[in-house]
Amino acid sequence: MRIKFWTWGFWMRRILFAMLAALAVPVAALPVTPVLAQQTLSKLPPALKAAVMSGNAAAIQQAIVTLSAGNPVQQAALAAQVAAAAEQMLSTNPIAAVAAVGAAVAAMNPNAVQMNPQQAEAIVVIAARIFGSPDAQRVAPAEVAKLAAAAAKVQVSPATQAQVAAQMLATAERIAATDPASAAALLAQATQIISSPTVQGASPNAVAQALAAAGRLVASPAIQAAAPQTVGGVLTTLVQVASNPSVYAVSPQAAIGVMANAHAAASSPLVAAAAPGALASVKQAITAAANSTTLQAINPAIKDQLTAVLNGSSQAGATQPPPPQQQNPNNPSPS
Repeated sequence: MRIKFWTWGFWMRRILFAMLAALAVPVAALPVTPVLAQQTLSKLPPALKAAVMSGNAAAIQQAIVTLSAGNPVQQAALAAQVAAAAEQMLSTNPIAAVAAVGAAVAAMNPNAVQMNPQQAEAIVVIAARIFGSPDAQRVAPAEVAKLAAAAAKVQVSPATQAQVAAQMLATAERIAATDPASAAALLAQATQIISSPTVQGASPNAVAQALAAAGRLVASPAIQAAAPQTVGGVLTTLVQVASNPSVYAVSPQAAIGVMANAHAAASSPLVAAAAPGALASVKQAITAAANSTTLQAINPAIKDQLTAVLNGSSQAGATQPPPPQQQNPNNPSPS
């Protein structure tokens, strides 16, 4: 009987250890829940907790730097805890949440990112969820735009970059009516991100989603009026991204719509005056896409469709899909 009891206890201990080991997963692998965030907030050092609760971004960042004492591993760990706490505050105090996660993003300098890539991914993912929140966008559109721009500068994996770009452009669409200049700035930054072949290859679905939003933004009269030079500067790039076979194959109709919107935007008086060479460049990129045998294999009608675009007989908006649902960077679309 003793042997059986000892054997039972031995296996129970083994099972318990296995369960604990299974729970010891990186932060980036865990979806952040309110319970987890609340626990993180309660475990913050008192000075850092007070700074987070105050909603003062400068005080939060200073507390992270001071408490980490120059240790990049500790700095990243504290920043990740602050980001998780920020998400917990989002529903009740979105302004404070934006400030807190902004401080966490700012704390992830290149050294901290290099030493802690998983923590960097986790922080950027949370930041994207927060700046993509309609609550945050409604009460603090300018701060949200700044947060999105800062988060996009953190070096993370190409797949996460694609997801962040898609969320940036979805955010730009939502703030375009009230802050078209900030929306145009996000358009330029996100376009630069998705122009990377590495990013396109890592997540063509997310890039296609970002591309569709960018196509709608360049067609917006408000964006064209606020930043015509910015619009003119991204048009050729958008056509080139839409011509990438892996991105084009996600939705040929949407890609054609982006090219049509780019051509229409380049032809508009405001954009043509601010970026005189844009129309010729866009036409050249569209012609190259029309003559691509790879794209013709995906869509045999592409040459006729793009010829109509070049002739001005295509209605750009008719081929565009509806605005995307809010993107969840922690649950990326399959690529």
